[in-house]
Amino acid sequence: MKILFLYFIFYVLSALFPLPDYKLERDYSTVYLDRNNELLRISISPSGKFRVKLPLDEISKYIQKGFILYEDRYFYLHPGINPAAILRAFCLNSMHQKIISGGSTISMQIARMMEPRPRTVLSKVLEMFRAFQLEMRYAKPELLEIYLNTIPFGANIEGVGAASYFYFGKSAKDLSLAESCLLIAIPNSPNRNNPRQDPLRAKTQRDKVIGRIGPGMGLKTRILETLKKRPLPGTYFPNPFRTPHLIEANKPCWNRFFRKFTIDLNIQTYCEELLKESM
Repeated sequence: MKILFLYFIFYVLSALFPLPDYKLERDYSTVYLDRNNELLRISISPSGKFRVKLPLDEISKYIQKGFILYEDRYFYLHPGINPAAILRAFCLNSMHQKIISGGSTISMQIARMMEPRPRTVLSKVLEMFRAFQLEMRYAKPELLEIYLNTIPFGANIEGVGAASYFYFGKSAKDLSLAESCLLIAIPNSPNRNNPRQDPLRAKTQRDKVIGRIGPGMGLKTRILETLKKRPLPGTYFPNPFRTPHLIEANKPCWNRFFRKFTIDLNIQTYCEELLKESM
């Protein structure tokens, strides 16, 4: 009876405070591509972020497994909260008299990103409530997809799709293990762990991720040490702005996350160079 009563209370509260899932499903950039899938432009999302919506099969398996191993290794087993992780965080924080660990699951982190609040006990309770709502609304793969598409990577870059381009100039599907480990390290403190801001700290945090998730990936010590020697990216890759008139003319369709045109960027570039020479 107590369990039924708790379910009843949960559903009443969910009806009174519905999940604002529109924040998870609509706030994305538009990616403009030519006929050969060459990038023309990544637009700003409605909330001013570079955030690319990708399905899980377009995201590196290293990223998917690595984030779960590092952030929430029991992701597929718990219902939104992990009591053991919360208890461990409470003990650590009490022992050090400051916040050392949050004990947040991936679902709780999505809730925090969806509705940012100061880190208080009340905020944690609200995150747990939203986490249960998220688990009721979405399947686990959908939650992982949402998480990977919205997690912060410094400045106004969010989600592994945008981060993989701006940090490495490649798609999220093509990320190496070392590159994936850097992206896994950054969200813990997006600005401080940014390799452009503090390369030494970024490398330290990346190597920490390599050491923690390596055994779960089945990697031997020799390989882990080799990964730690990989260089970090130095600067952001620039956001191209090719065919600006075509893109501006199609801006009313911003709610489409990908826009593929029939234009061929190579032919377009050739024609532009011819025009410049004739002027």
